[in-house]
Amino acid sequence: MKIGAFDVFEPLPELRDPHVLANLRPWIDVNNVGTLTLDGLEAQLGAKEIGKLARPGDFLDFTRYRPMLYLEEGVRRVKIPNTT
Repeated sequence: MKIGAFDVFEPLPELRDPHVLANLRPWIDVNNVGTLTLDGLEAQLGAKEIGKLARPGDFLDFTRYRPMLYLEEGVRRVKIPNTT
């Protein structure tokens, strides 16, 4: 089923006091960190995926403003580009 920009998986469970957990793939999923975190939370909380953005690229530009991680003289550094 489609609701707005979301593909919603059927059948929908009965929801009581629902909460949302989100992962922005591939941005916040470097080395599967976001996926593994959500998988762990789903297991611990008994949660399940009920939907996702049908076309995330309509809302997010995955090619710009990505942070860059690098080592400088053995020190880990992060460069975050200007997002404005």
